[in-house]
Parts: sequence; structure tokens; C-alpha cells
Amino acid sequence: MDATAGLGAAIILVGMTSALAYPVLQVAALRRFRGFWRLLAAVPLLPMGYIIAVTALAFREQSTLWPLLLILMAPVGLAYLGILWLVHARLAPPGNT
Repeated sequence: MDATAGLGAAIILVGMTSALAYPVLQVAALRRFRGFWRLLAAVPLLPMGYIIAVTALAFREQSTLWPLLLILMAPVGLAYLGILWLVHARLAPPGNT
């Protein structure tokens, strides 16, 4: 396997793992955070909802590239929520989860 194939395999692995981990972290953030933090945690719902709808439509149309958009964008949503979780842990007062 050459370096390009290895990089492609790594990108797909990260994307697929993120596609599975993103919904878990999204639900956990919405359940745990309150107030303004919950609003910030809800930000990725709109673009990811659109991406999931496009992915579902592509799957229904039997497109061979149906998961591509989800695989490429799920790491972005996961990274956003991960960073938000870290910032929340650092800045939020202890009683304001």
C-alpha cells in the first residue's frame, strides 16, 4: 500500500468513526449543557441535519457515493462539539453545567 492509499484509508476511517461518534456526543451535549451552552451545542444540528438528509436521499437514489458527504463532514461536527465541551469544562461555573 502506498502513502496515498494509506492516507485515503485513514481519512475514511476517521470519517466513519466520527459519523458514529457524532450523534452520541451531540445528544450528550444537549442533555448536559444548559442555557447559552445548550444553544452553542445545538449549532451543528442544522448543517448536520441537512447533510444527513442529503445522505439519505443519495442512498435512496442508490448513489455509489452516498456516504461521502457524511464521512467528510462528521469530523467537523465532532471537532466542534469536542472543542465546545473542553471550553465549557474550562469556563463554565461548576453549578452551570
